[in-house]
Amino acid sequence: MQQYPGGDQYADAPKRRRRRSSAPLALLFALLTAAVGAAGVIRAADDRTANVERIEGLEDILVAVEGPAVNYLLIGSDSREGSDPNAPDFGGIGDTSAVQGRRSDTIMVLRQEKDGNGAALMSIPRDLLVTIAGSGKQDRINSAYNDGADVLAATVTQELGIPINHVVDIDFFSFKELVDAVGGATICFEYVTRDLNSGLAQEPGCNRLDGVQALAYARSRNYEEFRDG
Repeated sequence: MQQYPGGDQYADAPKRRRRRSSAPLALLFALLTAAVGAAGVIRAADDRTANVERIEGLEDILVAVEGPAVNYLLIGSDSREGSDPNAPDFGGIGDTSAVQGRRSDTIMVLRQEKDGNGAALMSIPRDLLVTIAGSGKQDRINSAYNDGADVLAATVTQELGIPINHVVDIDFFSFKELVDAVGGATICFEYVTRDLNSGLAQEPGCNRLDGVQALAYARSRNYEEFRDG
């Protein structure tokens, strides 16, 4: 255990668990490479592809690949399903008794050119007002995810005219695994920094965050810096 500013304790490494995806993890690791500069990421992803859990029910939603590019719908879920009470950061995440259901906090579309000559990434605001596919009701686009990744994918195609060829669904626990798999993420802090709610705790400098601390940083809503005493 390591003692961080604020008195909260978090272990250095999260527990392992399976990921859910309908596309090879090589894609996800390739995205993270741009942020963390890790080497050999694609090879590591290929080694882990066999462990990917497939999302059921997407067969009738996904569009066949046509044209020069492939579109991936990337979903960042806040689901607490499968939360481990023995995990070092359980206090900052909680379980389904504290936070029920799931929400797509992050919705992005990655367009990857099939010839390998480029890619583009677009973020979809989670509060975008749309007509939810299959229901005909108007609501925020992230509410479509409550009915499944397939409904969200169908809504993106229906409302934005973007054909979705693959879906990648990542929760808090998979996020931590991905960060650890690429060797961490380097974030620079000018001051002693903490968030007592998420568990973030960092000393000044450019620090390589493991999965636990990277998630605490990404989820920080009560960010504090210790300045001038």
